[in-house]
Amino acid sequence: MIDVSKLKNLFIYHPGGTGGNHLANLISLIPIFESRLENYEGDYQQFFNKEYDRFTNPKFLPILPSQIHNMKSHFLIKHGLDGLDDTEFRKHLLSNKRINILTGHWHCFYSRNLSDFTNNAWIRMSFPKEGSLAFKRIKMFNFLPQQVEVYIESYEILDKYPGFKNSAYLDTDMFFQDNGSEYLREFLKHNFEIELPAIADEMHSKWIYGIKTSLKLFTDT
Repeated sequence: MIDVSKLKNLFIYHPGGTGGNHLANLISLIPIFESRLENYEGDYQQFFNKEYDRFTNPKFLPILPSQIHNMKSHFLIKHGLDGLDDTEFRKHLLSNKRINILTGHWHCFYSRNLSDFTNNAWIRMSFPKEGSLAFKRIKMFNFLPQQVEVYIESYEILDKYPGFKNSAYLDTDMFFQDNGSEYLREFLKHNFEIELPAIADEMHSKWIYGIKTSLKLFTDT
């Protein structure tokens, strides 16, 4: 069990195209975590749920391959670890009162110095099985080839990254199911003793709908 009362940073280590930002968005619905929206009005959960309407809105659904970026769940100007190159933003992350959520692929973490980030935990997302919905999304976004070996459960990078031993392994293919938010709810309860709000189910359903609808338009994946 990971003690969130001592946690300052949650790193999500995930293969490209496997929904690491979507996972972070859902976790951010829990009030102890930092917001994943630059600006919002009123209730954070309700506002974010409304933002997810893009995944079911025909105006956002891709018609051409060049429009597929509309189906990404990147709502931050500085998403992933990109913001760590900004000194002021880095100071904000280190001094704020909530738990930060930072996402990245293998190469993102490999190239960053995280020595000043302490009290960390990690969620490690698995590389999906070939032919699964998650794998098809990777192909749709052209995130191949990837270094599959760096995402297997037993792989460790303990010497370089602080707190990596304090981690939980998430099954990406389970997360990509229609009831993937329920899987996430059980995962967070088991590993962190925290509750995922019910509104996450609606947001996840919209996201999955966007993926499946997009894949119908790009049948070669």
